[in-house]
Amino acid sequence: MTDIVELVLRRVDAVVSMLAPTWLPGLERELRSLPHLREEELAAAATLPPLEDQIAQCTDPERARAALEAHSVPANALRRAEASPMATFGSTIAIRHGQRGFTPLPAGLMVEALNALEGELATTSLALDPSLDERWQQAAWKFIGNVFTGAGNDVMGPMRDERRSHLHSVIRYNDSQHLAVGVAASLSRTGLQHTVSAAARCLENVKPGATVSTVNGTESIPNSAMLSRLLIVAAPQAAMASTPSGSSCAQITLQDFDWIRRTIGREEIDLWYFARDLAEQPRVRQVFSWDGIDLWETWNGKGKSLYRGARDLDILYVQPHHSLLEWQKASEQHDIELALHTLDMGRISAWPIHSLDGTSKLVGNALSGDLYQLVVCTTPAAVSLGACSGTEPTPGLARGLGECIAYKLQYSAVQFVNLMQSSGLYSLRIEFAFEDTTQNPPLFVESLANRTLTLGCALGLQEQLHKDSQSVESQFGVLLAEAIAPQGGTEGFVAAWNATPPGIRFDPIPVRPQIPHTPEATSLHAAHRSAHLAGLGAHLENEGITPGSYTGTAAKRIETDLVYRWLIGRLHAELSPFDKTAVLGHALTQLECTNCRRWWTIEKTAYEVGSASDDADRLPQASQELLRQSRFISLLIEETLARPPRGTSTPTEYEWQELLSLATLAGESGNRSETLHLELADHSLVVSDVYEITISESHLVGSIDFDKFSRDRSLAALPDPAPIGTTASRSEPDLEWTPLGVRFPEYDGIERSLQESLGFGIDTITITLDVIIHWPVSTPHCTELVSPEQIATEAHAANPAIPFESYTEAVAWLSLGTEDFGQEQSTIEHWEVEPRSARIATRPLARVESKVWVSPWTAEIARRIWINYLSQHRVPTPDSELPQTVVRAFDNARQARQREFEKECASRLDGLPLIRIFRLRKHRAHKHGIQQLSGEIDILCIDQDRSIIFVIEAKDPFTPQSARSINRQIAAFHRQDGHVETLTKKVEDIRASAVSLAANKGVDPADRTWHVTGIMVTRHVTPAAYLRTCETTFCTANNLRETVVGFRS
Repeated sequence: MTDIVELVLRRVDAVVSMLAPTWLPGLERELRSLPHLREEELAAAATLPPLEDQIAQCTDPERARAALEAHSVPANALRRAEASPMATFGSTIAIRHGQRGFTPLPAGLMVEALNALEGELATTSLALDPSLDERWQQAAWKFIGNVFTGAGNDVMGPMRDERRSHLHSVIRYNDSQHLAVGVAASLSRTGLQHTVSAAARCLENVKPGATVSTVNGTESIPNSAMLSRLLIVAAPQAAMASTPSGSSCAQITLQDFDWIRRTIGREEIDLWYFARDLAEQPRVRQVFSWDGIDLWETWNGKGKSLYRGARDLDILYVQPHHSLLEWQKASEQHDIELALHTLDMGRISAWPIHSLDGTSKLVGNALSGDLYQLVVCTTPAAVSLGACSGTEPTPGLARGLGECIAYKLQYSAVQFVNLMQSSGLYSLRIEFAFEDTTQNPPLFVESLANRTLTLGCALGLQEQLHKDSQSVESQFGVLLAEAIAPQGGTEGFVAAWNATPPGIRFDPIPVRPQIPHTPEATSLHAAHRSAHLAGLGAHLENEGITPGSYTGTAAKRIETDLVYRWLIGRLHAELSPFDKTAVLGHALTQLECTNCRRWWTIEKTAYEVGSASDDADRLPQASQELLRQSRFISLLIEETLARPPRGTSTPTEYEWQELLSLATLAGESGNRSETLHLELADHSLVVSDVYEITISESHLVGSIDFDKFSRDRSLAALPDPAPIGTTASRSEPDLEWTPLGVRFPEYDGIERSLQESLGFGIDTITITLDVIIHWPVSTPHCTELVSPEQIATEAHAANPAIPFESYTEAVAWLSLGTEDFGQEQSTIEHWEVEPRSARIATRPLARVESKVWVSPWTAEIARRIWINYLSQHRVPTPDSELPQTVVRAFDNARQARQREFEKECASRLDGLPLIRIFRLRKHRAHKHGIQQLSGEIDILCIDQDRSIIFVIEAKDPFTPQSARSINRQIAAFHRQDGHVETLTKKVEDIRASAVSLAANKGVDPADRTWHVTGIMVTRHVTPAAYLRTCETTFCTANNLRETVVGFRS
């Protein structure tokens, strides 16, 4: 088989190499259109090399010729193979002309013939040696087992059960979802159908509660298990057999299984959903496809679903030819395959774990514990991300070191290749050996043998990394260079290595919660989303919505009155069987895990800004995705509190996915409703003729360039870089406490009004949040039910200077219970977010009867929100919920802050050659030579060298957090008599008096042409700056100086 495959592939390569230069890029043909060959293609085809050339290039030309002889026919014997649906001329690849040689069939037909060849050779081999069938079964069984275990799945098996001879294993994905895997393997065409039928019956008899015998002993499938059944048929591709009609098993070939496991990505559970959908496709009587790969790729591309429509179908025809993706992927991964071959590490397919699409190329095997990061270059390297011997002093140390080395080698690839070639090395594998001794230096070369470099890591290495990781990185570079090239000539490589930005950091990040790293939150599986969208389609049909595309007012009505209400109704229907406390416990755990990861993403950004991992787009995107996830989990928590379910069950992982998918869809619908009501977006909802729903979520549209605003705001929000060795200084200072009004006088009035009106102040809130953040919870739940009095007692113990009663009031203010939703449910629209005070994001203590859930990471995020609001002299509570004395105190503080901001803007221009007038009031305008002035100017600057007069308006609006606040801020600047129009009038006033103003300030000559321009300065990026039709210059205070200096009239 290898001989004929090699010959066919060499022929295909030769043909494509000759014809490809004549093909027009992007040329596509309509279905059933007549073929058209250009003269250039015909001319190139006439120059194709003879088949003899490819025979000579084969590894064994004699065997290749023999294989060709066996699969060629005389011209008069060439017949269409009616019995072969996949090969036009069966196993024939050429026409034989006796002594005159061979004429190959067109390259495409030669590739087709491989399917038929496979079957014929299998039949011939089996006739020669009948024991091959059993050996083939064992090989297939072993391959499938290695795939599942090597990818890190929880496998019940392999089986040793005489009652279920075709049952291979049961994969446990979680507490509820199990996949029963059967194997039907045979090289015999005649016996395959019997084997498949027997295997299908075997799988159907595997039911929840069953006991099975495995090589590890007897195990039981839980009674509550949701079983999907997958039958893998390992046979020549030309041999076809199917499961009996009405079978509950999904059937795929071994080739399809191999493709699926190579493209499945991180979500191994995809196989469970895929098998379920193949066996039990709702609303579709029959599904027709040519290949399993067509089913898989279509299912993947349609939101992990074959069909999301609401109407029943008699037949679903799946688009063919996805198998072309195999060729495409093979081409894309050619360099990686070559690198693995050079490293003697087999092929990509030999590694059950692989992640090759990003910048980091990873291959691994969970069964052996191997994980490598590849450096793909002329002299490839594979760097281990684990310990080959010994024990890491800290989990993840080897991974951090390995990622650092791989990154630096990739960055200095040219010098690395030169160094390797100078020593005659063509590949290198790097391993780590950890020693619990001080006899060796912290870092040393243990050995270099068989192109494997083992780096020794002894006691003291971690301490060195904490003190100065850059020095350790430099040591790595020198050690590598001297080990690879002991003869010398390492200077170029070492210089390139040291010029690379830092690749590893081990200086600690201060973490306040007791559990620094929670388990990863369960991500939402798209299959649940697709199923509920199908249900939504049925609901819209029942409501009389006709197929079509809906935008504007129609989309707003459907979104608000139908979509959201149905989704939230379905959510509560799904919630109804469950116990309120059980749902809240699970949801709060998931929120904790999400908020923990979100916090680390934000903190690590400070590490990565300006470093090897710096990616201005990736970092904000990751944080935004986690923010979305936390908001939708929060919505589920809030809905559970608002309308508590009265059931007694605890949700399984599958049931949690159902709840989360509905909460996510409802949350997205609410977001769309908000932007539609505020006319900030024009989302479209498309209903197909089978009621398949497609929702296009546009960004804020119209006159605002929202894409640029979002990008600039994300970049502005990036934290300042945290240089190596500076994070320890970020820990909280242990100073004697003083009241907030003493520490920050600008907050004194706010603090006093809060204490007088609400019984607590800002200090009380922050201390209480700190106590929650430090609360000693345990994994895996990461949350704990406690009494409010316990929290108040701990907070009072932390700072007895504040009365205990204040802490009691603060705990109550930070708590969220069912009674807090009563008025909001009736007075606030579901799509209005900002007017709500009942939000778990700012009140992180979920109350159940007399107790509250303590959630440290959620409190950590809440604390950040409070601090962010307070820094802008606000609190995350609507003004309508606050006493008027508190509202007035905040208003007064913001006015003072505005005045300070004006001073700050003026100071930003210090040192520039400008004539400046600060706070030019209307009634004093004539004293400066200005005939008329419509209002006060914050800063007026005359640049006599460039004949420019700047009219600068300083505004300090708060950072908008919702579509509503974005809308209000845009209006504040751009409405009639808004900030921009006011500034424009002042510019016109100054333009009319420019000469007299200049003369008044002693400019010589004053009588010249002056360019007068306005600049609107804000503290933070504002959406008002992104109005496409606005001619006013906007900038932030941070770049005011650069804006003035770089201004071009």
